[in-house]
Amino acid sequence: MIRKPLNQSPILLAGGKSWCSGSGGSLTPFWGARGDSFHLAGGVPRRGLIRRFLGKVLRAGCLVFLAGWMHASHAQDAIFDVFEYRIQGTTLLPVTVVEQAVYPYLGEKKSLQEVEQARDALERAYHESGYLTVLVSIPQQKVDDGVVRLTVTEAPVKRLRVVDSRYFSPADIKAAVPELAEGNVPNFTALSSVELTLYLCSLSAPRRTRH
Repeated sequence: MIRKPLNQSPILLAGGKSWCSGSGGSLTPFWGARGDSFHLAGGVPRRGLIRRFLGKVLRAGCLVFLAGWMHASHAQDAIFDVFEYRIQGTTLLPVTVVEQAVYPYLGEKKSLQEVEQARDALERAYHESGYLTVLVSIPQQKVDDGVVRLTVTEAPVKRLRVVDSRYFSPADIKAAVPELAEGNVPNFTALSSVELTLYLCSLSAPRRTRH
């Protein structure tokens, strides 16, 4: 990569906004991070359950504060060049989508606010693609060569439990929702047909589980 020689002093970046952090913060994902489970009650996933679970993720994330903080007014007002965003942990989105998200925030004389906008644009690209459990943060770093690092956390489902199922085995119900498989990063756009899938299953001959 051809770069313009840099004469700027190192700039310290620490943290970045993510979902509910009102003053800027690098959030730890809680999607399954503490043994949480995604429950399917009665064999049928409920929209309210998904919303409550995501709400739990957001509330938990809001309790996590910055690992470090910059020198107040100096860092906020600092201007620096950004010739490359080095993104760690991204596997789910095509390279072209990632590049398009951060490209507008490359160039000379950028501010911390524009780096935050790049972080937000990349996280929004994940969410618009259906990956609602993905977080993007700005790790603490020194920007002295035009390179800014962003960290992507693609949080997977840690455990899936089926409760109160009377007519179908838990294994059959889990098989009907592959997006919620343990270890998988769920795409909630693909989950839009889950209720229809399970409804069609319910029309077939019921098979009572043995206890």
